[in-house]
Amino acid sequence: SNLRSTVKDQSGAGKIKIGELLRKAGQISSYQLDEALAAQKKSGGRLSSILLRLGHIEESTIVSFLSRLHNYQSVVISREPPKPEVLKILPYEIAKKYLAFPLRQIGKSLQVAMAEPTDTGAVESLQAAVKMPLTVCVSTEKDIVDAYKAYYKISDEEHQSFFTSVGAEDKDEEPVTQIDDFGTLASEAADGMEIASLEDETGGDQYSASDAPIIKLVNGILLKAVNDGVSDIHIEPYEKTLQVRYRMDGSLYKSMNLPLSIKNALNSRIKIMSQLDITERRVPQDGRIRIKLGRNRAVDFRVSSLPTLFGESIVLRILDKGSLNVDLTKLGFEKETFATLQRCIERPQGLLLVTGPTGSGKTVTLYSVLNSLNSEDTKILTAEDPVEFNFK
Repeated sequence: SNLRSTVKDQSGAGKIKIGELLRKAGQISSYQLDEALAAQKKSGGRLSSILLRLGHIEESTIVSFLSRLHNYQSVVISREPPKPEVLKILPYEIAKKYLAFPLRQIGKSLQVAMAEPTDTGAVESLQAAVKMPLTVCVSTEKDIVDAYKAYYKISDEEHQSFFTSVGAEDKDEEPVTQIDDFGTLASEAADGMEIASLEDETGGDQYSASDAPIIKLVNGILLKAVNDGVSDIHIEPYEKTLQVRYRMDGSLYKSMNLPLSIKNALNSRIKIMSQLDITERRVPQDGRIRIKLGRNRAVDFRVSSLPTLFGESIVLRILDKGSLNVDLTKLGFEKETFATLQRCIERPQGLLLVTGPTGSGKTVTLYSVLNSLNSEDTKILTAEDPVEFNFK
C-alpha cells in the first residue's frame, strides 16, 4: 500500500515535513500540498492547520496516519488528565510555542502530546527548554488547545485565537481573491446551498470533479455571483493562470485567479452540473444549471463552453427570477422614452426592436413589457432560444 511504501522509504524520515509525508502516502495530492504551502508562505501558520482549514484532510486522519507511520501513541487528553506537577515542568508559554501539552513524567522523561511530532526541530527545541528527555505522543490540534483552556486556564479569547489567527486576511491586500483565501469563502458559501445536478461524477487531472474542494469552489463561485448581483460569470484559461471574472452593470471585473492545474476539474464539474459532455473539449456546448436557495428561490445559469488557445472558456449567464424587476416604471426610463414605449406596447400589432450591448437590460426590458401585458384575458406566446424566465 501507499502507507507501507512511505514507511519503508522513511527509515530516517524524522526530518521530512508532515506535508511531504502525507503526499507520499496518498493522503493529499501534490496540488493540495502546493496550495497549502503557498498559503503558509503568505500568512504563516502550521501546515497541518492550513490543510485542515482548506478542507484537504481530516484531523483524525492526520493523527491516525502519524500514529501508524512512526508508531506514535495517539492520545485523547481529556481521557488522560495530566498530573499537576507536569504543568510546571512545561509552562504554557513554551507549550503553545510548539503546540505541545505535558501528560505525565515517566522516570526521568516527560511524556508530551504534539500535533506535529514529525517536526524534529520543534521536538529538539522543546526538549532543550524543559531540560529532560521527551516521550512524544500525537494528538489533534483541537484536543491540545482545549487542554490549554482546561488545565492552563487560558481565556476564551486566547483559546479562540488558535482557530482564527491562521490564515487571517490582510486588510491591506489587493481585494482580488486568490484560491487559498477562497477555500474558506467557498466552504461558507456552499453551506445550505442545494444544487440540482447529476450524481455521476467523473474526471479531472490532479483534482477530479468529484473532489469536495472543487465542488465547494464551484458552489462558492456561483453563490458569490448571485449575492453580488452580477449578470455573467466568465471562467477563462490563460497561459499561466485560470481567471474568474464577473460582469456587473455591463462591465467585467476580475474576481479571482485560480491555479491552472484545476482547470479541467473545474470545467468538468460545471459540465456535469449543466449536463454537458465532459469528454468533448473541441466544440462549443450549451447547457443549464439550476440551484435552489432555500425553499422558495431558484436561480438558473445558462452555460456556454467555447474552445480557446489555452483550454475551454466557460460563460455562465445568471437568470435570477427572484431579482428580476419587471415593473416598467422602475427601469429608469426618461419620461419621454417611457411614454414612447407605452404607446408602442399598447398598439394591437407591430414590431418593437430592443437593442444594446451585453448586460444592458434588453431581456429585462422585454420581460417587463410582457409582464405589463400579462392578464387573464390575454394569451401570450413567445419564441425564445433558450427560454430565460417563465411567468405564471
